[in-house]
Amino acid sequence: MNPPKIPRLLLIDDDPAFGKIMTKLAQRFSVALTTCRSLADLGPLRGWTFDAALVDYHLESASGITAIRELERHFQDLPVILISQTYKAEEDESSWPGSIKDFCRKSGGLDSLLIAAVAVARQE
Repeated sequence: MNPPKIPRLLLIDDDPAFGKIMTKLAQRFSVALTTCRSLADLGPLRGWTFDAALVDYHLESASGITAIRELERHFQDLPVILISQTYKAEEDESSWPGSIKDFCRKSGGLDSLLIAAVAVARQE
């Protein structure tokens, strides 16, 4: 019997402290997590393979929706969990990209974000 595949997740969030916390938590969950603080950080990752992504709705340089549309261009069929500490919709949810599979609040617990992303990754 083969051991279970380690999920490979991408996190896009402009808060470096949040990225560090999520990286430590991912290690405890045996999840491979790559973090980016902006869309500009995605360039070197083109060609990499991820099972799912977590994207913050409120990024400093662009909205999370813009970031997800960029992800869709470079990482086809990548399921996304949209995350936010304080969600205030600036766009109608019906216009969200189809790759968004769920929305989770950071206040719901950081472990729940990883659990949601791993669940979505395993469904694909």
